[in-house]
Amino acid sequence: MSKAVQECVFTGYMVGGDAVPVSHLQYADDTILVGDATLSNGWANKAILQLFELVAGLKVNFFKSQLLGVNVDQVWLQSLAQFKKLSKWKSKLLSFGGRLVLLKSVLHSISIHFLSFFKAPKGIISHLESLFSNFLWGGDDEHRKLVWVSWVDVCREKQYGGLGLRDLRAFNFVLLGKWRWRLLVERDRLWNKVLTSLYGVPSLTSKGRRGSVSRWWLDLWSIDVCDGISWDWFSTMCVRVLGNGRNTSFWKDSWCTTTPFCVRYGRLFFITINSEATMADMCFGRGGGVEWNWRWRRPLLSFQNEVIWLTVIWSIWLARNALIFSNKMLSTLDVLEMVKLRTWKWLKARDNSFSYSFSSWAESPFVCLNFY
Repeated sequence: MSKAVQECVFTGYMVGGDAVPVSHLQYADDTILVGDATLSNGWANKAILQLFELVAGLKVNFFKSQLLGVNVDQVWLQSLAQFKKLSKWKSKLLSFGGRLVLLKSVLHSISIHFLSFFKAPKGIISHLESLFSNFLWGGDDEHRKLVWVSWVDVCREKQYGGLGLRDLRAFNFVLLGKWRWRLLVERDRLWNKVLTSLYGVPSLTSKGRRGSVSRWWLDLWSIDVCDGISWDWFSTMCVRVLGNGRNTSFWKDSWCTTTPFCVRYGRLFFITINSEATMADMCFGRGGGVEWNWRWRRPLLSFQNEVIWLTVIWSIWLARNALIFSNKMLSTLDVLEMVKLRTWKWLKARDNSFSYSFSSWAESPFVCLNFY
């Protein structure tokens, strides 16, 4: 309603000498629409209520609704009460520009509340867009008019040849993305503390604790990956500001590189004890220097070093025996390939976290060992 007043689709009642506009009053589940006694206001009232029905899936009980007038002729009120459907007057009495303004000001404003909290199914979005398109081109419930331009082109910005209407699916994702942003930056709010106590502390790329969570929480963290979206549009467009480090996860947030350490150094993340540590937990400033709080489940790289050293000795011993007993000369490259193959087999057999293929190991063993 506020948008309709702003776009001059509905004219509220001006109160007092300062002409304060009043268009609607609400208390609990009751709503009063207040405006000048004009035919255009009557049409706008009916349009707003019926468009609310289309978007919300609820029904306005007109038998419990009243149309009241102050210093208004009763015959005029009776004639105004006869409007039954938006589709009966929109095609006749609104131009294409009028229908476009009504779509922008009233219809899209009604859907904001629902789209800002729920991830709408594709079927609902398609149905709403079909209703919008039919309304824009002058159709009604019984007759559909020819659609001259696809809805995708209609939703483009005006500078790109469109009419500037909202793409409901993209708008839905943007509004849900705002909740994710607030979860990251408004850590001291009560509602944020309640959610993080239930589902864990989220980060840019992690939704927190897994397990039994609400449908809303799952939808909130699935807007990056869905049909028609092939890149993490939310995560990649956000930049972590380090600050005091208390709200930044050392392993799970992209605070140093574009890839979080839990992905870039997966095997180190697998053996760390403090996987949920923040930057404040990991880094201490002492005596003008920096001290890191590394905590591992086992000594770092001692097992891998032992395997590689034994494999090198074993491969050289086998090459020496082949030369002495079989008179078979192996080149240095052949011995190196034997070392790579046997090392890979031994690491696969003794380390469950070692999941690299032989081609990756043979090409970049230092990367697989997280040397850099």
